[in-house]
Amino acid sequence: MESVRTTSISIIIPITNEEKRVESCIQKMLCFCKEREWDFDLIFAEDGSTDNSASIVNRYITYDDRIKMVNTPTRQGSHNICSFKFSHKGVRCLYGC
Repeated sequence: MESVRTTSISIIIPITNEEKRVESCIQKMLCFCKEREWDFDLIFAEDGSTDNSASIVNRYITYDDRIKMVNTPTRQGSHNICSFKFSHKGVRCLYGC
């Protein structure tokens, strides 16, 4: 019997005032990763949203433990989010969406 190959990966998705797109992004990323049978998590880097972006992500966090959110201590801007330190030792991180 062939074993299924899994990929450990964290996908980092910066969000600032993305309430119109974040739910679609979550659904598409979940589908994409599940189809590939990846061992994954989605990390949303909340960067000072003033809309309902964080609330939408929090709703998904309640139902799926692969979805996480971190709040940046100061506004980073999406171009600097990659340098934000994530402590996922041994897990490949991608900057996504």
